[in-house]
Amino acid sequence: MRGMSATTFGIADLPMRLLVVSIVTSIAVPVVWAAYSDLSITMTESSIEKELRDLFEVVESVMDGGVGTSLKVSIDITNWGSAGLDRVIVGTKMNTSSDPDRYVISYEIRGEGRSFISLDPPVALLSENGIILSNGDHELRLEHEVYLDEHICFVEIL
Repeated sequence: MRGMSATTFGIADLPMRLLVVSIVTSIAVPVVWAAYSDLSITMTESSIEKELRDLFEVVESVMDGGVGTSLKVSIDITNWGSAGLDRVIVGTKMNTSSDPDRYVISYEIRGEGRSFISLDPPVALLSENGIILSNGDHELRLEHEVYLDEHICFVEIL
């Protein structure tokens, strides 16, 4: 067909070419977007879990130091790509003695539900009003205290 003029076959062939391009695009775009979304969620979870593991290392140091030990820690909670972090919840309020969430840090990524991370052995993480963190840099103060005859890690946002 090379060497033919545009009026002979080019114009008649154009709609078929456009149809093929649109079909290939309609198949490829959702697959690429799904892969990108999965990668975004995985990268966000990895980033959050790394920061929370670092936070737990500081909690362990505070608890090992004995009553009155206090340390500051900075954590950076960031989204990666299109994944949306709803919140990170650190422990619970002081007056919730039977709440199982006092022993965990949980996070929620939009559309993925709630994930939990805890220390082994468990340590109660308590604060005045509960700690809910969103995206960004946060500085926390952790202190080993005794509350209702239980050794706890008191958490405070600075």
